[in-house]
Amino acid sequence: MDSPERETSERRIQSLERGFEIVEYLYQEGETTVSELATELGTSTSTAHIYLKTLSDIGYVVKDGPAYSLSHRFLRFGTKTREKSKIYQAAQSEVDKLAAETSEVSALGVSERGQRILLYKAESSEAVYDNPPVGEYTYMHWTALGKAILGHLPRERVEEIVTQHGLPARTQQTIDEESELFAELETINENGYAIEDEERWNGIRSVAVPLFDDDAIVGSISVSGPKHRFDRDRIESELLDHLMRAKNVIEVRLAHE
Repeated sequence: MDSPERETSERRIQSLERGFEIVEYLYQEGETTVSELATELGTSTSTAHIYLKTLSDIGYVVKDGPAYSLSHRFLRFGTKTREKSKIYQAAQSEVDKLAAETSEVSALGVSERGQRILLYKAESSEAVYDNPPVGEYTYMHWTALGKAILGHLPRERVEEIVTQHGLPARTQQTIDEESELFAELETINENGYAIEDEERWNGIRSVAVPLFDDDAIVGSISVSGPKHRFDRDRIESELLDHLMRAKNVIEVRLAHE
């Protein structure tokens, strides 16, 4: 099981950590049985059962036959957290407009703990994409949303993110060398936009622009779709115009909220 990132601390509640590790495992796997969880944890079935029963009794896990899965209770936390987000409030309607204007998938991304979070997305009936779930965390250097943010962070912060998460490759196009990444981030900073060219999914391109609030980078918005519809001419003559219009509206809203 991949454990959550751990910060150095002298005082920790190990049972609480283990409980959230189980939640993460259920999120990744979808469901588990007591014996499967015991094997995953490297512990006894009785201990695994106690954890699952406790999570079930307080409403965060549901049991269907021998299998346990996460309950819908987590939905309210994610929904509430997003609705309280200033950038979500400012950007949601503009992301919807982007999808309608371009007939592609549009998205809003933010960074947290050195990863890109897909905060919101919208798509037209003609849109084609890999369909990532809202709330997804992934490597910053894999996506246009992430690179647009990285391109406007201090170099020291980017170095920290690379040290923390590495530069694993997702496709043959993924940037996996630090020198190459910093060269591209310099170009992104100069141009004001980032392009994802099959760096996460073969056949998919994306273009993203950064969002600022009081001169601080707070997120990014993107438009994504099949490579054959995202040639450089369309990106530069059409898609960037739509993105910049949306960016300007969102940043005005951020400045006045």
